[in-house]
Amino acid sequence: MREKILVDLLEESKVPVSLKEICNIMNLSESTIRNLIKEVKSTSKDDGFTINLLRGKGYILKITDHNLFKEYKKEKQANIDFLDVDQRVKLILFHLLQEDTYITMEDLLEHILVSRSTLSNDLNLVKDKLADFNLKVISKPHHGLIIKGREQDLRKAFSKYVLHSTFYVEATQKYKTYFNNFDTEKMDKFFRSLLIVHRLSVSEIAMNNLLVHLKIMIYRVQEKNFIKADQLIIKEIDEVYLEVANRLAEWFYEEQELDLPKEEIHYLAAHISAKSSSDEMNPKRRERLYKDLKEILFILDKEFQTNFYQDTNLIESLLLHMYPLLDRLYYNLQLENPLINEMKLKYTNVFVVAFRLGELIEEKYAFKLTRDEIGYIAFHLAAHFEREKQNTIDQVKRIVVVCSTGGGNAHIIKMKLESVFTRAIILTVSNRNMIGFQEDIPDLILTTVPLETQYLEVPVIHIKNMLDEQELNRIVDKTAYYLSQQSSDKNGFSLRSLFSRDYFQIIKEENYIDIIREQSQKMIDDGVAAENYTDLVLERENRFSTIYENGVAGPHPIKLNAIKNTIGVTILKEPIEWQDKEVQIIFLINLKVGHLFLHKEISKFLMQIIDQKELKDGILRVTNYEQFLSYIEQLF
Repeated sequence: MREKILVDLLEESKVPVSLKEICNIMNLSESTIRNLIKEVKSTSKDDGFTINLLRGKGYILKITDHNLFKEYKKEKQANIDFLDVDQRVKLILFHLLQEDTYITMEDLLEHILVSRSTLSNDLNLVKDKLADFNLKVISKPHHGLIIKGREQDLRKAFSKYVLHSTFYVEATQKYKTYFNNFDTEKMDKFFRSLLIVHRLSVSEIAMNNLLVHLKIMIYRVQEKNFIKADQLIIKEIDEVYLEVANRLAEWFYEEQELDLPKEEIHYLAAHISAKSSSDEMNPKRRERLYKDLKEILFILDKEFQTNFYQDTNLIESLLLHMYPLLDRLYYNLQLENPLINEMKLKYTNVFVVAFRLGELIEEKYAFKLTRDEIGYIAFHLAAHFEREKQNTIDQVKRIVVVCSTGGGNAHIIKMKLESVFTRAIILTVSNRNMIGFQEDIPDLILTTVPLETQYLEVPVIHIKNMLDEQELNRIVDKTAYYLSQQSSDKNGFSLRSLFSRDYFQIIKEENYIDIIREQSQKMIDDGVAAENYTDLVLERENRFSTIYENGVAGPHPIKLNAIKNTIGVTILKEPIEWQDKEVQIIFLINLKVGHLFLHKEISKFLMQIIDQKELKDGILRVTNYEQFLSYIEQLF
């Protein structure tokens, strides 16, 4: 289905389409789109077309054989017939949500192309999906089916299953005709100018969300579907948001003769207040929020041994974020986060804290955050950790680099290091000349060769002869880790020490949750995990799965409370599925309070396995613990 959408999109466009445009239209990440294009290009020549990248412009489709391309499109269209259950359900919703009148089973069968019994079964799943929006499917004899519920709930479902649909199928003629005659680009420009004039800041993701709401609103109002006063609970809204909403209402009347009722204007103001931030917050509300935020950060510092409470930059950024966030929670207008899947692995350590912050917000305000909103909070926390890392790096004043090659390469290494250790004096020496630093100890030793003498009082990091960006990042992270730890054995840490033969297994099992339960219980029985470890891991898994790409999973508890740092390893002889995701290697993570930094190291370890299929395949080939340990040594 994705392939057909991509090819149709590029075929219909007469000009190159940028990666960003494709991502927005298909609602997929850049990495997913790149992989999809790569996959399509691998066979496209045999199907009579190519996809070319014009640098600085975008992607364009070129047909090389019209007959082959025609057969290819015919085959892809036939493949839509059929779609799996999930795709059929989304397609049914796509059609039902665009109809204000009853739609018959016969009409749906014509769209979905399945048997009547299959459609009946699918409709039960449709009802479940709509229940998430507090909507119902009403069936009336001799009339058909229609969706009923509050107008604001219908619009949310419309946004997800119509405007953000990944099906490249025709919208209803009524919907299509209306927006063919409406200048959405002009609306976009006018709305953005209004926000600038009123000094309202909006992220691009939130802006897109607001534009989607405007688009749905004008279509539904034009069709005489209004927000009803008795269904709308609006708290006091800051004047600036009402001004913007009223001015937009005037513009819609001027441009389209579309008269927005008072309830629509208030609901629009609520959307704007929930997705933008003003330079001028309500003083009383700001003071109350500041006090609550400081209390939350104090609790987090105590639980995770962090330094959030003293970080004024973090507090200010969270204030600006939470001010509209609380409005989003109140009106149930939470944002989707298109970067969530990429973030959850890269910032695993940060997500552990962000989940706890979300719990504290729920305790204080009785609002539950979605995982997407937790992802936005994680951005702010990640920025804090990056600042802390940089502050730690800035403490390094003298670095000695032991280089075996000497000459030009030593000079290149020095120049590369100076680009990241901007406040340090960097000296390059040979192994023999290190004797001069036994008493005059530097802050950091970086070496490309084994040292002849041990240096217990200073961090020693082994580095490559050629420093690329990845290696420089590794050096910075290792340095920050060593300098931030108070343990006397700074050079002794290794991910290798977290693995144990006691928690390694190669098995054939079919249930992902059962594997977690059994291995976590063994950790509890052995005294390395707390009594509630299993519950905390499953809570995290149920709220936000830790099954990543390439069949790798890294389940961990929602809070750190290990008795001993441990990673359990399960290699499955055959892959299994959980929540529509395939998994074959499971790393069960158990870390102590205050050892949040280890999560980052583990994340990097997992990312290597995820990004490099040959590494994963190598792990799957091992037959015992010794082979596993020997194989993963290359990743440390």
